[in-house]
Amino acid sequence: MKYGDLKNSNNQIKYTGKILARNTVYNLFGHISPLFVALIAIPYLIDGMGKERFGVLTMAWIAVGYFSLFDMGIGRATTKFVAEYYAKGYQHKLMGLVKASMFLLLGFGIVMGTILAAITPWLVGDMLNIPEGLQGESATAFYLLSVSLPIALIIAGARGVLESQQRFGVINAIRIPASVATFLIPLMILPFSNTLIPIIGALVLSRLIALGFYLSYCYRGLARLGGNAKMEKEYFKQLLSFGGWLTVCNIIGPLLGSMDRFFIGSLITLSAVVYYATPFDVVTKLFIIPVGIMGVVFPAFSAFSAGEEERLDNLHRRTLNYIIATVAPVAACIITFASPLIDMWLGREFAAQSSLVLQLLAAGVLFSSVTRVAYNAIQAMGRADLPAKLFMIELPIYIGILIFVTERFGIVGTAGLWFTRLFIELAIFAVLYKRVSGRKIFKVNYIVIYFWLIGTLAAAFALSLIPDLYARIASFVVFLAVFGTLVYVNLFDNYDRLIIKDGISRIKRGRLS
Repeated sequence: MKYGDLKNSNNQIKYTGKILARNTVYNLFGHISPLFVALIAIPYLIDGMGKERFGVLTMAWIAVGYFSLFDMGIGRATTKFVAEYYAKGYQHKLMGLVKASMFLLLGFGIVMGTILAAITPWLVGDMLNIPEGLQGESATAFYLLSVSLPIALIIAGARGVLESQQRFGVINAIRIPASVATFLIPLMILPFSNTLIPIIGALVLSRLIALGFYLSYCYRGLARLGGNAKMEKEYFKQLLSFGGWLTVCNIIGPLLGSMDRFFIGSLITLSAVVYYATPFDVVTKLFIIPVGIMGVVFPAFSAFSAGEEERLDNLHRRTLNYIIATVAPVAACIITFASPLIDMWLGREFAAQSSLVLQLLAAGVLFSSVTRVAYNAIQAMGRADLPAKLFMIELPIYIGILIFVTERFGIVGTAGLWFTRLFIELAIFAVLYKRVSGRKIFKVNYIVIYFWLIGTLAAAFALSLIPDLYARIASFVVFLAVFGTLVYVNLFDNYDRLIIKDGISRIKRGRLS
């Protein structure tokens, strides 16, 4: 039986390859489509609000995003345990588990919102260097945002329930309008007011409306199952234990990915930060692909971890293949054309400083994208502590080496270290995955994966050395043809090819379901 043929007699959740592929398309579209709206809206917002007000709005978005990380991992834990309970036939426990999750998220949201409100005077008056004339308005905006934190955290929990049920059509039908509203609502208010208070107030109201939709769909499905709605102690223990380790990952992981810019600014110059941060911000947008894929696959991993380890391993292998097939060509394109792309976008001087940085960062993003598969599989199998412990060990070592490399080799050295860390992390997570699964026979061969990644990157770096741009473009087209053929023949099996052919057929007919 294929990994996708799971249909437990005790539940109605299917994890067929077609359903996972369809939901991945939904998820990727849900993550990518708001970016196009942002690209169009942001120039108008800057012009209408002014740079200073828009800067405050941007910092407010960042603050809410950071504080939302402190949900103690309950949102992700909810996804895992709801999917696991479905697979085990524990539907009678689901309502109680979800109520416990929402109770915890509401509590953490209130605590985080209170903390944000308490430090608002310091943020506005000292930390963010907001002009004095804008401080009163900005403080009120931050107070409004502190009210929205419980809403944001409960949305994460409700979305986690829907993810575990593979209801990504519903999720993205809510997510896309909600994300687009983040940019359209300020534009709609601009003709009447360019101040922060009505804009932030309207955004908070839009989140509240989105929460209503999420909760409606979430509880409508659970109510049909019936069962005991009492919040048992075991639910709180499960959610907090698993979620606590996720919180460690959520705090240290972003630090490992962002502290390099801080040290560049403190050890070199602020202009060096620009030469590094600009390509970094661009190339890390590639993470949308693995994030979109893993959002769909994680619930399946969680369901298969409940006694279906062979299917989990099979899905693990397929997910690796799909990420390589989608992310590797884009990363190779960035590496091949890094210099001319930056030259056209930001000028020759910028290209001279940042081209190699962009290439090294793109290589790191490719390895990190692949690593996320084992990382998610380990968490789905209940060992969220292992990635957290690895990050805690890694953090001080990385900081020490980062300081030395940045001082000695500049931003190229920093980018090289970032790539090296992710290169090594893939091997570590591969070992951890095999250790946690405890299986003697694996369908995932990480040695072969390394050959694929290294070969792809070596070819891309070699192509980047071709001096004539037209010859480089022609060579890259040949590379894509060879790469696509090898992936189709060697990485994909007949089942994968059937899914691809079916997807192409559906696209031609103008439908995805």
